[in-house]
Amino acid sequence: MAEEEKISPRAKRAIIVVFIVMALLALYSNVQRLRRDKLEQATVTPVETASPSPSPR
Repeated sequence: MAEEEKISPRAKRAIIVVFIVMALLALYSNVQRLRRDKLEQATVTPVETASPSPSPR
């Protein structure tokens, strides 16, 4: 049988840090999306198109 490859404690710590940072980033982005949805309400009103005027010569 092949020997198991051991992961160094430093590598384990790096993996855990990356995982925690990604989880915090996902949480932050979801909170910001919820806040933005509550704050932003866009009202679109159509603007009447102006009739074309003859260009001066």
